[in-house]
Amino acid sequence: MKPLIACLCFVAMMRPSGATLAQACPNRGQLDDLYCDADRDMVADAPTDKSKWKNPSALIFTYTPIEDPAVKHDQSILDVNTGDYDAAAIADDVLERMSVRGVVKAENFRTLYVSPPFVTSSFAYAHDLDPALAAKIRVCFMNYKFTPEMTKEFNGDDRFHAADFKRDWAVVRKVAEDTGTAYNRAAFDREAAAAVKK
Repeated sequence: MKPLIACLCFVAMMRPSGATLAQACPNRGQLDDLYCDADRDMVADAPTDKSKWKNPSALIFTYTPIEDPAVKHDQSILDVNTGDYDAAAIADDVLERMSVRGVVKAENFRTLYVSPPFVTSSFAYAHDLDPALAAKIRVCFMNYKFTPEMTKEFNGDDRFHAADFKRDWAVVRKVAEDTGTAYNRAAFDREAAAAVKK
């Protein structure tokens, strides 16, 4: 049984222009120059300048649904099921939920390889939230108990669990690196350069 994880880490989405906005930092790791990872957990730290902390009066949450045919895992499962592909890398919990709902039959699939477990779904918050507000959000997630319907949908799991990006996504980063699609600064710089050329 895989717990549904709430990863309360960082979201570094918008890049303001100008290198002068970067803060002094003992370690950036693979992060953009605007972000700091002083504790080396691979997650952007809150700004050291308290005036840059955000404390909005309203919080907006967004979530990308899974089991959507437009998403890479669902579409891969459907394509293998119809014979368009011979094999695909997918999340086994997605296959399980699609099977329970009758979208596909699990017995029609054969497993060729199983990776070590990793977090498949998560929530994150912006790195520059006021740390006190971020702590309240974490408490809210950790104390929330799923409804019976949610518990059924998530195979008996009844709550969120905290996740550690450095530890819990290590296998994902390794697969990405081994296939030449690493999630690191060099890869991001290549993508940015290719976008500029377009």
